[in-house]
Amino acid sequence: MKNLHNKHKFIVYILALVFFLQFSLFLDKEYLFAQVMQGSQYEIESDSINIGGVYSTSTNYSLVDTFGQVSSGLSSSTNYELNAGFLQDDSSSLAVVPPSDIVLSPSLPGMTGGTSDGSGVVSVSTDNFAGYSITINSSSNPSMTTTGASIADYVPSSGSADFDMDVPSGNSALGFTSEGVDIVQKFKDNGSICNTGSSDNTDACWTGLSTTLQSVSMSSSPNYPLSTDTTLKFRVKIGSGSVQKSGEYTATTTITILPN
Repeated sequence: MKNLHNKHKFIVYILALVFFLQFSLFLDKEYLFAQVMQGSQYEIESDSINIGGVYSTSTNYSLVDTFGQVSSGLSSSTNYELNAGFLQDDSSSLAVVPPSDIVLSPSLPGMTGGTSDGSGVVSVSTDNFAGYSITINSSSNPSMTTTGASIADYVPSSGSADFDMDVPSGNSALGFTSEGVDIVQKFKDNGSICNTGSSDNTDACWTGLSTTLQSVSMSSSPNYPLSTDTTLKFRVKIGSGSVQKSGEYTATTTITILPN
């Protein structure tokens, strides 16, 4: 803008921080699921014709058996694969609701600095007995870039995650954290230190993105028919005096959800 005497020109660097998330779901095989019976409160994905069978448990094991099956076994062709019979039906389902593209706000002045935030939710439901896991990685290093400039990925001083995201004057950084009931230990805290305790304080335990896979949530048991949410929060902090180049900065990440 110009002053009243038109003698000086001041340039304000405005950063429109747009964070794009690319979602990927990987499974070993593709399965077509159909329910043989269902109601308002249940779904039975498969059944078998037999003359007996029981469900047994103890402290150290669980056993499901059957007796007298007809036409069981494995068969396949170019267009199908059939696992016929009780023992062959070892498939599990995994349903995911991914986050939309995330836009960080507010836009930031590149000279005086500030903080810009955004978040997205990953919702997972599975009947896999061993649960599921969520990982994240970025497509580039550094993750957030614009033409001719970039914002560094946050490096925690503790080596795992910092309770508060601290960016010194003259620097800028992109960090993220994970919140939810299934988050991994790195994102848990004791109220002041991360990677210890069992608390999940809001907006705590920040680390940086990487092209290497990082675990954010994990469960060792099924949650179907319910679902579990994991919230991924992203933050850009620009320290005063950093003189960050103006522009629209983007980062692309891949979120991977797998059955354990």
